[in-house]
Amino acid sequence: MLTEYIDEALRRARYELIEDEETPYYGKVPDLPGVWACGRTLEGCRRELKEVIEGWILVSVRRSLDLPRLGSAEITEIDADDVLRDGRILESSCSDVDSRRLVDNYVR
Repeated sequence: MLTEYIDEALRRARYELIEDEETPYYGKVPDLPGVWACGRTLEGCRRELKEVIEGWILVSVRRSLDLPRLGSAEITEIDADDVLRDGRILESSCSDVDSRRLVDNYVR
């Protein structure tokens, strides 16, 4: 669920070159308000954008905001199989973990 959502967001990303010597690549996801990143290379920009998307999802969940549907990708809730580690959203099996607590602890 999360991986598909992030992958779809990255497919919808738009990139452009901007006048910045340090980070000339700019990327944004028009469907996700406030989600943008810059990088020295296009791939670096894409990596940064992925991290921004992950953080945007975490903040949205923490604030109980609805996440927009992206094509067939949709997040309606994050369950205990979605574990946060080192600021990344990972899919694993961990049925005894309260995912809301994980999000609360990470976002604070």
